[in-house]
Amino acid sequence: MATKNSINTKTLRGLEPLRNLSLDKLEELAEKSTVSELPAGRILFRQGERDKRVIFLLQGQVELTVTGNPHPQVIKARTVEAKHPIAPTVPRPSTGKTKTPCTLLFIDSDLLEVLSGDDNSSIIEVEELGGDDENAWMLRFLQSRAFLKLPTENIQNLLIKLEEVPASAGDVIIAQGEVNDYYYIVQTGRCAVSRRPAPKAQDVQLAILNAGDGFGEEALITGGKRNATITMLDDGILMRLGKKDFMSILAKPLISYVNRDAALEKINAGSLLIDVRQHNEFMDHRVEGSVNIPLSMLRLKVEGLNPDREYVLLCDDGHRSAAAAFLLTQHGLNCYVLKGGLNENELKVPDANLSVSIDSTSENRKKVAAEKTQKAAEAKAKKIQKEADTAKHEADELAKRAADVEAAKRKAEADIQRLQKEEAEKRESALRATKQRLSEESRRAKAAEEKAAKMKLEAKAAMRAAEAELKKLKA
Repeated sequence: MATKNSINTKTLRGLEPLRNLSLDKLEELAEKSTVSELPAGRILFRQGERDKRVIFLLQGQVELTVTGNPHPQVIKARTVEAKHPIAPTVPRPSTGKTKTPCTLLFIDSDLLEVLSGDDNSSIIEVEELGGDDENAWMLRFLQSRAFLKLPTENIQNLLIKLEEVPASAGDVIIAQGEVNDYYYIVQTGRCAVSRRPAPKAQDVQLAILNAGDGFGEEALITGGKRNATITMLDDGILMRLGKKDFMSILAKPLISYVNRDAALEKINAGSLLIDVRQHNEFMDHRVEGSVNIPLSMLRLKVEGLNPDREYVLLCDDGHRSAAAAFLLTQHGLNCYVLKGGLNENELKVPDANLSVSIDSTSENRKKVAAEKTQKAAEAKAKKIQKEADTAKHEADELAKRAADVEAAKRKAEADIQRLQKEEAEKRESALRATKQRLSEESRRAKAAEEKAAKMKLEAKAAMRAAEAELKKLKA
């Protein structure tokens, strides 16, 4: 295998999505990437593999095959198809092999993601996503610093797994006290969050949710019932994610746990300890040095928390504090959950950590933080949407090819059955003809025997008559 040490930035600029990178990033990419010349027949990757390489075809032809599909896809250099990475989704949807001698560019996917997602990247074209109302909810949802930490694969899976659910004004999406196994994101429209504090009391409105806001995480994480009612205020569309996918794609990667010693270390370093239990639970077993913000009220209080401070969250068993961590993380706050809660830990916190640090200018700081992350969020959301669209397109193609293979299989089976039937009919017809011919020959042989016997009798009779006539003549 021959390997070149470099590639020029002009060539990189002609590839997608590299054309959006600034010159200094293209130069870094050129320095850290590999260009290799491979012979025909070399396997690049196998179907189902997970590897961190982005591969571009510069010269030659590459063949992509899918198990069960007899028709491979061939990618040729210097075509529109070759401007994009070869089978970029993970795991690989096909097996890639060089059909001819090839020159290929290999880029580390983590390096490309870092360069593409850098906050300082000012040339990224985001007007398409930012100006599209259909995608505005996605941009707002992914704009948080927390979601920028999610692996690209997780966000891609999220966009694929989300299910679109139309809703009308007045529809109750979640009812307080009931069980519902979905997490929701508002795509269009608005939702009201309300709670009934007592069975005979009036509902109290707690918040209004707009496009990009998520809800329903608490019951999924804690395994309990819904503690609030969510009602549509307008006709709109919600994006829905099942509990299993929510836990694996969103909750687990975003919730960080610490043990007792690590929690005390963070608190001693200035982190604030927040108890998210109900007020009566807090008063019955209060941890000195902690402040009480019940989980049910956290959404209202989050705007007053200092975004520059870390938070350690606790409850009785860790479930409610995990739900609180998910909510705070969405708002860009750094927080940790005391693993096992108070049931498994005993905490004594210095008095210096008693008060909540509330920043009167938090809105301004949040705005600044949002501006810093917006471009990276837009770029990553656009990239992920494109990857999701590509994955869906490839999945549709695979499904179509599988359907074609199945149709060809059914046709072949039908042809085999037809040929077998025709062959059987031919054999049956030949057998009937043979039987008929043998029967006719047997009849003719019998007739010939009968005729011969008759002729023999007639000959004997003639001989007797001749003998009698001869005797008369002699007399």
